[in-house]
Amino acid sequence: MAAIVVLKNPLQPHTREIYPVEAGTLVIDWLQAEYPDGFGMPIKFYMNQVEQELDDLDLPVGEDDVAVIAVMPADPSGGILTTIAINLAIAAVLAAASFALNYFFAPPTQRSGKKGEPSTIYSVSSEQNAARLGEPIPVVYGVVKTTPDYVAQPYTYYDWRQLDYNERYSGIQYLYLLLCVGQGNIDVPSIYLGDTEAGALPDDVTWRVFKPADHQKTPGVIYSAFGIYENVVTSTEVGNQEFIESGDNAGYFMCCKPGTIGTMFQIDIVFPSGAYDIDTGSNAGDTVGRTTQFTVYWVEVNDSGQSIGSENSTVITCSTKGQTAVTGGDLNSYYTPTEGPRNKTIISSPLRRSYRFNMPRAARWAVRIVRNSAAPNAKNGVDRFIWTSLKFLASIPTAKVYGDVTLLAVRVKASQGVGVDAAVRIGCNAVRRVQPSYGGAEGQSQLGVDAFADVYTNAVYGAGRPRAELDGNTLAAFRTKWSSYYFNYVFRERITVWDALRTITTPFGAEPLPVGSVMSIVADQVKTRTAIFTDANIIAGSMTFSYTFDNETDPYYVEIEYADPVDFKPVYAQYPSGDGVIPQRYALPGVTNATHAAQYARYLWNKNLYQRKKVTFDTELEGLLLLPGDRIGVAHNAVKWGDGGQILAVGGSNNRTLTVDHDLNWTGGSKQIILRATDGSISSALSCSRGTKDNIVVLAANPPFTINVDGTYDFTTFAFGSSSNLVRDFVVTAIRPSSENVVTVEAISYATGSYAGAMSYMLS
Repeated sequence: MAAIVVLKNPLQPHTREIYPVEAGTLVIDWLQAEYPDGFGMPIKFYMNQVEQELDDLDLPVGEDDVAVIAVMPADPSGGILTTIAINLAIAAVLAAASFALNYFFAPPTQRSGKKGEPSTIYSVSSEQNAARLGEPIPVVYGVVKTTPDYVAQPYTYYDWRQLDYNERYSGIQYLYLLLCVGQGNIDVPSIYLGDTEAGALPDDVTWRVFKPADHQKTPGVIYSAFGIYENVVTSTEVGNQEFIESGDNAGYFMCCKPGTIGTMFQIDIVFPSGAYDIDTGSNAGDTVGRTTQFTVYWVEVNDSGQSIGSENSTVITCSTKGQTAVTGGDLNSYYTPTEGPRNKTIISSPLRRSYRFNMPRAARWAVRIVRNSAAPNAKNGVDRFIWTSLKFLASIPTAKVYGDVTLLAVRVKASQGVGVDAAVRIGCNAVRRVQPSYGGAEGQSQLGVDAFADVYTNAVYGAGRPRAELDGNTLAAFRTKWSSYYFNYVFRERITVWDALRTITTPFGAEPLPVGSVMSIVADQVKTRTAIFTDANIIAGSMTFSYTFDNETDPYYVEIEYADPVDFKPVYAQYPSGDGVIPQRYALPGVTNATHAAQYARYLWNKNLYQRKKVTFDTELEGLLLLPGDRIGVAHNAVKWGDGGQILAVGGSNNRTLTVDHDLNWTGGSKQIILRATDGSISSALSCSRGTKDNIVVLAANPPFTINVDGTYDFTTFAFGSSSNLVRDFVVTAIRPSSENVVTVEAISYATGSYAGAMSYMLS
């Protein structure tokens, strides 16, 4: 994907703007169209992480290129930010070049439609195996029931080498399938035919799992181990050609398309009404076996379909009487039972045969069939047969490999227990093995943190970034917090790495968070306040508010769609319970637990109730110290949210006496103060009392850090008020450098009530 990324502040790479562009777009043309007035600051230009000269802005962006325009804002000392800072930021951007940042703590995908409608999120609902040519190989996480895709074209074979007398005559149809479960190492404890577990049909189904180490990524290994051909092609030219009279013929038909070669073909013949004669002798009326002959011809052809060799042939004898060997072009010799039957229910039942022919060399072949036997008297016998299929074992180019995938080989016997229609609906229980988030040996895991780490580090389908770039401490903390909440999901569609990471974290009320060159996770949960903003560090006139009020279109309840842990079909959880007129419906990928889904529904409902206030304000470069998800306190005299300002002087015993920049309101009971250090860190709420004047504050305890009153650098600032109106708490949702030395902060109201009844870890 060709893209141009604008990085307006290297210290905040998560604020980057990503623009997909057509391959071949000149960077200079794009800049002139999108930013005709420039950026007001110097820029640096990078193409695929390599810095370019600005004279090279006329470079085209190739199909897989990522161009980065980095704006160079000034640092507080008046210089330009260092190249080191820029390079770290570029590394973070390139780590996930296809990321597309959405708003923080976004809800899961909203689902429309009526309750009970099938969802597209859970792929097993389709129930049909398919050959998804050109589509991504599925990526399984956790424990799921999935419908594998075809690796090779399924094929059938009629076998009459069974011991059972009836089966030997009729021929039993076997279906052979080679399926791809997904990327990596996957355990498959069981498979299903339709809705029936294969274990309930022990004589009808055989199967084997081939992990990457088993198939060695090499075609042919599976045939040697399991007996399934891995590249069978069914000719599209053959389909129910009928043979009734002597001399009836069909063909030549091409075994395969031009450019394909192989060394074996198979023909399938069906006598739909059996093959028999009516005895006109001493046992008049009885049925007796009948013999039918036909000749199979084959010839080598070029890609234009012209023969380039001599014609070859073999006579096939198909008999339902006496002992008759079938030889010739077959790979083996097959025999009918010794005694000729007189049971019409046997020999008048459909008769099915497959014949395989080995060729002397790999080439393209054409086949035809001619009937030799005369038709029986219409009143005395039946032996009409149909050429139903022509299959070809194509050679596999040596360059073709399976890759790092888990394959499933299945052989299904069509019987009273299993119909062929059910046999083509193969599902399986799958358990993914991945490395833990901290590295080490692969193992079964349902933890979202492990899936997160795999997406970020996997070089085949993920970002392919070093594990060292993961925020190990944060991931370890969430590994513990989320230990009883699982992520069980199959990625089937082509999406960005960023969207995959968001899909994994959303069920936990979390988001991926790039911090410099490190990938972390930030979660919505009870948090400690990390910063305060007051009149002293909010740019005057920049603060705005918005509120969400109740109206008649508000939802009456939240409904979560999740996957049933047994059959993986959609099921639903609600909060509050009951049927309302207006639902708010969401699909929650990865969740297979009813309690988790119900708690998430409660969580979204709480957010609708408690997070209705938004604040936006401008600050200076200290805004760059914030991260999305940080809890901040806002105090501002204009809206009577406490009060705040600067400390101008300190004195008294242990510097407990503070002189502030304006008079404070001391009415209304006991007061508290929060101090903000020059590095942005804050104290807890400290008890205080009035000094000799309204602008004199006396602390009840020693200040936790040195209070700076040197105006040449920066003053220590404060927030002041009663315990119930000291600050208003918000959660940061966005940080955007808006101009030189100015950062815009957006935040939504914070309330512990948002987490009541939600996932337990949100309260810890």
